[in-house]
Amino acid sequence: MQRELVLDYDRPLAEGLARAVEAMVEAARAEVKKAIESPASAMHDYRRSLRRTEAVVDLAWPVLRRVHRKWLVTSVDRARRRTRIARDLDAVLPMLNHLEELALLGTDDVSLIAVRAWLEACRGELANDEIVAWRLRKNVRSLAGFPEIFATAVHAWIDIEIVLDRLRESYRAARRAFRRAVDSRKIAHVHAFRRAVRKLRYQLELLASVEVPAAPAPAPNAPEGAAPEPPAPPPWLEAVRDLHRMMKSLARDLGKVSDLYALRSIVAEAEGDGIGFDPDRLDAILSELTDSHVERALIDAARAFAASPKKILITEPEPEPASAPAAAAPAPEPATPAAAQGE
Repeated sequence: MQRELVLDYDRPLAEGLARAVEAMVEAARAEVKKAIESPASAMHDYRRSLRRTEAVVDLAWPVLRRVHRKWLVTSVDRARRRTRIARDLDAVLPMLNHLEELALLGTDDVSLIAVRAWLEACRGELANDEIVAWRLRKNVRSLAGFPEIFATAVHAWIDIEIVLDRLRESYRAARRAFRRAVDSRKIAHVHAFRRAVRKLRYQLELLASVEVPAAPAPAPNAPEGAAPEPPAPPPWLEAVRDLHRMMKSLARDLGKVSDLYALRSIVAEAEGDGIGFDPDRLDAILSELTDSHVERALIDAARAFAASPKKILITEPEPEPASAPAAAAPAPEPATPAAAQGE
């Protein structure tokens, strides 16, 4: 099971971020050890661990020492190289089952049988168990020293406001990518939107993991009914958790879209190999299914990105508008001579 990001908020923030990165690198190494037993899940979760690592690095980017930035980015890129083909071949096979579940293709459909057999052959040649295990063992070496370098790179004076500002930047970037995807509906723009949402989702996951502090134990001689008040949770925590739930759901939907795109690309490649199926019919089915998934995802995204970046994760209440100055009280009328005499 994949390990999620956790932020130890009781520690200094720089240390908490470093511990989160260290946990993700350890998770990636653990997946490498499981690659022979379950190569598909190991590859998938290994790549997710790298994505989570990248998300934390991006959150800390404004306060990373410049001399370390390029090294950190290059190390993750090298740790991920040439893993996409294995991931895609494993991800698209369930999509064929999805076509059966939707009754878009019958179990004995010639096209379905031919494409499934071709995919299995490709996997055996390009991403069998031994190849996946070898690739992961080779790539994971690029992460040697990564947690230590990251811990050195983060300035100790980083605070939560810097992280929240960076989170708003990720939200703003994802919102721009959403608008491009809506305007064009092009595959490249939908992919870019999915990547932006995925990064935002993992960054929110880190902050959403913060635990609400428990109430301290009462003092031994404290009077009855004088229990201490529990510490208040961070003012941004509830908003982060709400936004994380939305982005997690959206990232899942966009992941299905990405798998359908991958299947369409593989089917187009299979057509050139002449494996004996009707490519036009299968492409029409996949195109219609992909378009419907894209439309649903973009409708949900419109709700998720309705808020302005300036209005999310605000930690201080907005100042109330200044009220109009109160009308001056009327000056008292001067006492009459009769009143002054007590009449």
